[in-house]
Amino acid sequence: MQQSPRRSARQHAQALGLSRTSFTRILHDLNFHPHKIAVVQMLKPQDITRRILFCNTMKKILDDDPDIQLFMSDEAHFHLNGEVNKPNCRYWAQNNPSELHQQPLHSEKVTAWAAVKTAVIGLRTIPASCINNRCTLKRLQRGLQCQNHVSLDPISSKKMEEQSP
Repeated sequence: MQQSPRRSARQHAQALGLSRTSFTRILHDLNFHPHKIAVVQMLKPQDITRRILFCNTMKKILDDDPDIQLFMSDEAHFHLNGEVNKPNCRYWAQNNPSELHQQPLHSEKVTAWAAVKTAVIGLRTIPASCINNRCTLKRLQRGLQCQNHVSLDPISSKKMEEQSP
């Protein structure tokens, strides 16, 4: 387990010629437990400065206009290359190693976005090539009138990218 903590209990049992039940019982006796890996965005040194700048800017905007109307929005990224499947990632150890799995910020993906005010503004899927400041600003200036896309398969995603401004 210590040499390959990311390998599953079933794979370890098979490699040692033990039944899965026996191997699991041995792990329990040794106080080994499966720990989930936390998938986090890789932060760069300039990210902290940008976050502080954003917070200060938003505080000033809210202080200057207490009646401002804010939109709440969220987005979800669907990776097209099948990156980490968190429910199946386990790290076997006696103590939680606080294992982090850092992955690059930019991989091929489709993003679904929605915003609400007093009603839902809309669910949109946005091609990966258009997730940048310039494209986002254009979409906001056009009144969030981007096309609705329903397919998340890679072929449709490529077509969406080709059609985006």
